[in-house]
Amino acid sequence: MKTFKEFYFESIELLERYYKPDEKLPSGKTPVEKAEERSERPYSNTRAAKGRQIRQRLMTRRYVSHGADNPNLNLHTQPGIEVRGGKDYMSVYHPSSDISYSINRKGKTKIGNRPVYNVQWQHHKSTDMSPKEKITVGRDAKDVWDYHVQHRLPHGAVLRNSPVPNPTSKNPQKNTRARLYQKSGFGPVGQRGLSAGQQFALVGRKPSTKQIRKGKTRLSPLSGNTQYDAYD
Repeated sequence: MKTFKEFYFESIELLERYYKPDEKLPSGKTPVEKAEERSERPYSNTRAAKGRQIRQRLMTRRYVSHGADNPNLNLHTQPGIEVRGGKDYMSVYHPSSDISYSINRKGKTKIGNRPVYNVQWQHHKSTDMSPKEKITVGRDAKDVWDYHVQHRLPHGAVLRNSPVPNPTSKNPQKNTRARLYQKSGFGPVGQRGLSAGQQFALVGRKPSTKQIRKGKTRLSPLSGNTQYDAYD
């Protein structure tokens, strides 16, 4: 009998289908053609309608042109940030906030053989910050993740991170970074075995505008005890 995890991952494989930007969909159109057609629909002459059309064109350029449900890291250029990388790694630096992220492939899951990528972020500010400054850095990190990193992640991959705790005398278990990652869709921190101190998430499809307004992200939380085979 299959375990729930085996059934879950196999079901996802059956439901998901990756279409290249120029590959024909069941409708006969390519993902790019479909998105461009939508962006050229006539809108009323209101400011809100024009805004929707601009956002649709931006989404076409940022997401669809690089492949619907792209299983690879998306290294496209974007004003205001610096992106570097290759097949299995990527770095994103946001000069305005001095926040940087690094995404590196580290192995594959033992169930489903999904690629596992390690996620890290850092800032280049002084370590001697006031509580208010630390809150600002945390907010900046989440904004950079939401607007400049999240859409670049490989669809169907598993993300992992090891959030560094920041215990205090009043709260020995305090881990601000873990809570920050959980707000972005990661699961709880693992408590035992090789996964102790790690968080995991599954990269899904881009949520709809309505779902985004409700706080949904591309990530779905996975168990803190997710098992994977690490690369050297």
